Amino acid sequence: MSDLTSRRIPPGPILDALRTHRYLPDWALDVPRLALEHALVLADGDPHRLVLDDDGTIRVENAPQP
Repeated sequence: MSDLTSRRIPPGPILDALRTHRYLPDWALDVPRLALEHALVLADGDPHRLVLDDDGTIRVENAPQP
């Protein structure tokens, strides 16, 4: 999370998710910002529902990951 706190996150779905859930996946900085934003929109802003597949795609689960 130290990389995330040292960067300025522009307003939008990523910042909203971080403020609401106080969590982003560890891989959030390794994927294109636009892809992460769209995945968060599909996940209704819940970053716990996002899963990064081996091929680099972001999958949205129906329920949050435990």
